[in-house]
Amino acid sequence: MGIQVLDQEMPIERQAKRLAEIADPKYARNLIVYNPGQNDIELLIDIASQEIPALAGPAKVIEMFRHNPECFWAISRVRHDNMAAEWPEGFFAILPLNEKGAEALVSGRFRSGDPDIRYVASQWERPAAIYFWCIYAPGALSAGLSWWANLYQSPKFNGVPVFAKAGTSTGAHFFKRLGFQEGAVWNGVRNDAYISLCPAPHRAAPRAGSVMRVMPAYENYARRYGLAAEPEELSCSLVHTIDELLQAMAIRSVVYIGDQKCPFGEEWDGNDLSADHIIARKGDEPIGTIRLRCFAGVAKVERLAVLPAFRNTRAAFKLERAVSELARAKGYAKLIGHAHANVLNFWLSRGWRPIEGRENFAFSDHECVQIEKNVEPHSDAIAYETDPLTLIRPVGRWHVPGPLDASAQRPPVNAEAGADTKHAA
Repeated sequence: MGIQVLDQEMPIERQAKRLAEIADPKYARNLIVYNPGQNDIELLIDIASQEIPALAGPAKVIEMFRHNPECFWAISRVRHDNMAAEWPEGFFAILPLNEKGAEALVSGRFRSGDPDIRYVASQWERPAAIYFWCIYAPGALSAGLSWWANLYQSPKFNGVPVFAKAGTSTGAHFFKRLGFQEGAVWNGVRNDAYISLCPAPHRAAPRAGSVMRVMPAYENYARRYGLAAEPEELSCSLVHTIDELLQAMAIRSVVYIGDQKCPFGEEWDGNDLSADHIIARKGDEPIGTIRLRCFAGVAKVERLAVLPAFRNTRAAFKLERAVSELARAKGYAKLIGHAHANVLNFWLSRGWRPIEGRENFAFSDHECVQIEKNVEPHSDAIAYETDPLTLIRPVGRWHVPGPLDASAQRPPVNAEAGADTKHAA
């Protein structure tokens, strides 16, 4: 692919300023950027290949995605009525290169249509360089790149050189607006087939909420993605470890056993090991929790608790939204709960309503109102048709490869499929 000659070079200071300008998440407020499933990747590559020549095949893209989920991001529009994402319409694919990968790219040994996975950095590794592999974002979808500009200013990527190719005048104009210059240089070798962006590291504090704006409401804690959490940022994440479960239990001990004088044996009701727990944090400090239990056709929201010192924050609102989104991701359309009568207004303000025809009741010395909320299951909710590797990922982290994804690249050691299934998992 050729490259259009760009105008006079943009100073490094202007490059950094331009990146900071487009990194404002407001530009992508009508879009959502996320890690898609395998079926969506195949669909997007098929659509893009009709307009972009020599595009890598879906199998290669999926291989890179499983190696490092930061390689592929889908872009979807958001419906304004309930903020649900539509189907993916575009994507951007990047390759975070290690030292050998950057050298291979600039020296001409790198094959963009069939890149060697040994050249690509792992998810938790700071790359030596970033290669814009492919962008397919027609029209307004290109605003989704503001998310990448935001991510680029994080400590993991800040100041890393970025390389790309522009095969059309439209593409060249787009990259020029981002601050790219003609030519790529690595270890003294220059390759004019590429364009590059090499601004000095951005020193300003990262924008609060950058991760929160693009990740699920129930899993937007910055450290889950290798980033530093802003001290004042409120985020939520699912409990996946014993330590995290103990954090949730400690919060509930303060609120229910301490503040509300709930008997020990009634607070610990035997359901905690069969429920999903979400923790709210301010920065890195756990400050609140909520619990979700799922049954046939209905999910029950329980045990909302926020530490007294943080009840002037929006932690309770974050937790209610997070648990509702988790239920939607699991495919539920109906939520129920038992609200203490003295805090009923909070639940009503979040779209809940008393269940018609059901009387109030009391337990653990508090009058409770039976409430319900109708939600719309996510279009890509976990279901029978879900990709098998997605199904075995940790709960709530279906959007990123799990601990078993990489193992799918190894050849199986058991008998051929169908030969003996009595020991199948």
